[in-house]
Amino acid sequence: MSYTAHRFDPSKILSTSEIAALLSELERRAKRSINSQMNFVLFRLSCCVGLRVSEIASLQLRDVVLTDVRPRIVVRAGKGQKRRKIPLWLDRQTLSEIAAWKVLRESQDAACTDPFICNQRKKSLGQPLSVRALQYRFKTVLAWCLEPGRVEQLSIHSGRHSFASHLLKKGFSLVQVRDWLGHSSISTTSVYLHVDPDEGEEVLDAFQFAG
Repeated sequence: MSYTAHRFDPSKILSTSEIAALLSELERRAKRSINSQMNFVLFRLSCCVGLRVSEIASLQLRDVVLTDVRPRIVVRAGKGQKRRKIPLWLDRQTLSEIAAWKVLRESQDAACTDPFICNQRKKSLGQPLSVRALQYRFKTVLAWCLEPGRVEQLSIHSGRHSFASHLLKKGFSLVQVRDWLGHSSISTTSVYLHVDPDEGEEVLDAFQFAG
């Protein structure tokens, strides 16, 4: 079966070299403070898990399932109130960072229904962060490595676009990516089929996806 995809703007997608540079900088900064560590996890949830910003804001500790052979994130109320599961076994480093953050949140006495990403200020510890606050954090992260004009082209939703396009480029099927993104139609997912996010770029194995 063939699918006719509309042209998707590749400028809305982070190339693997951009992602690699950002992950490297995030890892370096994560050692300095808890807020920097949280930014690292936020970036991975967007670019390496494909969550919408609203889904990151509403993510709870119980939604990060690490005990099974196939660790996953459960999205309980995505767009259209759809429940779905996103595998964390695709990328070992993403799994490691998310697992470490869950341990940290549990050490803060967070309950299973408490927010996974939250305010880390002493007086507001554990309070959820707004969508706007998450968008601002993501833009701040981009500005650490990218030129202002490039930052202007991107948003936190670009992480989700990047997740989809890189998975398809690595050979995952439209059906798999559709289900992980929570799209209602495979035609929505197919817009990423003909996008080359690394056109003119050195291709790096930034995601380290399992084969």
